[in-house]
Amino acid sequence: MKKLIFFYGLMLFLPSITFAAQFQSLGFPPGGESYSKAQDISADGQTIVGIAQGAYWIPAFIWTEANGMQVFGDPIPGLPPPWDQYTLSTAESISADGSTVLGTNSFSFSQMNTPVIWSQQSGYITLPLDHNSLRDISSTGEFVAASHNTGVGTEAVRWSAAGGIELLGSLTQPGFSPKSHAEAISADGSVLVGYSQVDGSLDYAGFYWTGNGGMINIGRVPGEKDTRATAVTANGTVVAGKSGSHLFRWTAANGIISLGELDLGPNVPTWVHASDISNDGATIVGSGHGFIGGGQVLRQAIVWTEADEIRTLEDILVNEYGIDLQGWKLTDATGVSANGLVITGYGTNPSGQTESWRVVLDY
Repeated sequence: MKKLIFFYGLMLFLPSITFAAQFQSLGFPPGGESYSKAQDISADGQTIVGIAQGAYWIPAFIWTEANGMQVFGDPIPGLPPPWDQYTLSTAESISADGSTVLGTNSFSFSQMNTPVIWSQQSGYITLPLDHNSLRDISSTGEFVAASHNTGVGTEAVRWSAAGGIELLGSLTQPGFSPKSHAEAISADGSVLVGYSQVDGSLDYAGFYWTGNGGMINIGRVPGEKDTRATAVTANGTVVAGKSGSHLFRWTAANGIISLGELDLGPNVPTWVHASDISNDGATIVGSGHGFIGGGQVLRQAIVWTEADEIRTLEDILVNEYGIDLQGWKLTDATGVSANGLVITGYGTNPSGQTESWRVVLDY
């Protein structure tokens, strides 16, 4: 197929640009036939981590195209069959180079939900952090973004083997208990972003932290509240998140810029969450929720690009690429590759199970 291009009076015949995409269900690990949730993806889009669930175990998994979905996590000792296979582990984030996983493992009944970083080379290294506060890991696994209970409040932290727990402070005014949460970290660990309470209300402010500048309030979309910075580019220059019902992008030069709201139809209130951002800041992925009445919530995986508005991933795949999803519902996009062309997440498969997926966009 060719298309016509007119250039200063000349008619040129050039091959048309073809757009292709691949949707791939990732399945379940051996023995985990009912549930899998992808949580993060490596920079090259080739390695995905998440959590799964089977009859007797809840393991973390690591997926590659070559080996499929494999679990890691130790069975808890001392249990009788069939519970002797019971595992409780999670994978929250993977380093950009795909070598190191941030998550938790239960080594015994006295070491349930122990925060760890894991690699094939080093095995498990336990972390002195709260198990439910782990968020992100730097490019080579050296630094971790999390939050930590200090006894007087909760503070965002940066952890490393060399420096231990480094408290980042908060934006909370004097007279209130400090409360801040780190959500994402740059490749070299020098920049962390997240959100912090300012006063005693539930109105959070997004923050940007560096070792030299400390924690700064990045502002909010005009007229909106509850701002949360949840993703940052590898070089630490572009931040993504939500402000009220708006998706936003922030840079030091331009401040906070609204990227709009998710449109799920008239009279459908929505809110969004930014999970990840490409290296150039031109692609943001996440999830959007629409309240459609009767207590029902419509949940959709979303994508924003510089060339387009916020759209659901289903809309892009079906209407731009002509992919038949065959009954899949894509509810959450949780990670994007460095070049913005590989996206992972989870949704509801045609059998009604929660299952992980991977999308490759080839422009």
